[in-house]
Amino acid sequence: MDRRKSSAGALCAVLVIVAMIAGIFIGILIGRTMGSGSSSENKAEQSSSIEGGESGGQTEGQPAETGAADTVTDTGSEAPESGSEDEQNAVVMSINGRELTMEEINYYLYQQRDYYVDLYDEEPWDMVMENGQTVSEYAKQQMYDDIVRIQILVGQAANYGVEMTDEMRAQLADSAQEYVDKLGPEICAQFGLNASAIAQVYQDGELSNAVYNTVLDQLRTQMREDSNYSSLSDEEFENAVNDAYNALFEEWKASADIQTTAIWDTIVVGSVG
Repeated sequence: MDRRKSSAGALCAVLVIVAMIAGIFIGILIGRTMGSGSSSENKAEQSSSIEGGESGGQTEGQPAETGAADTVTDTGSEAPESGSEDEQNAVVMSINGRELTMEEINYYLYQQRDYYVDLYDEEPWDMVMENGQTVSEYAKQQMYDDIVRIQILVGQAANYGVEMTDEMRAQLADSAQEYVDKLGPEICAQFGLNASAIAQVYQDGELSNAVYNTVLDQLRTQMREDSNYSSLSDEEFENAVNDAYNALFEEWKASADIQTTAIWDTIVVGSVG
């Protein structure tokens, strides 16, 4: 196909643009917002139900994080047998004490796989970028950055008075169930997907968006009262707000306790099961 025949430099440029658009999953999403199809539409409509967050916030509005891998320490635990019940329940990452199991990671993996296959109309995992990374390695790093960003923001929710309502939890649980029902039991079994883990990912994505929007709102309010920003154009002011947010986030990330287990090293984006 034409994309595959393009130069390595062009491929790298496309992937960089993709990462900026996706920033911040799969989350949800990925995301990149993490939901796809009807589930992602439901999540967008539901965002106004989170207390303390600004209605309509989206994950892709948040900046993608890179270079976070140097904060990771491996716990040294052995990885359980692939596809086993022990693996599904095993902890893969821990961020400020929030443990993410393989069940949750499987959803991120599936969204990454789905996204890149749709983008290239094929499975591009072994294609090598100009920097020497394969698409699979690049996608894994982006997934890692998304998860770290989401969990750091979720960890700030209480500090900014943002919380998830029971109604929102119920709506997201329904959306997760609809998602797995649409995929069917065969695909869910093949990729280790289940509704309860997906609902947790949805909750984290919505909560992180609400925190992100709340932080931006507070920064705007504070900076409008500062005479140093009074002469700025609207665009310059928003750039200054984003710079302030990025600096604040970097502080949070620098002090975060981020760990991965041996399972993380065995994960390959694009593999089945």
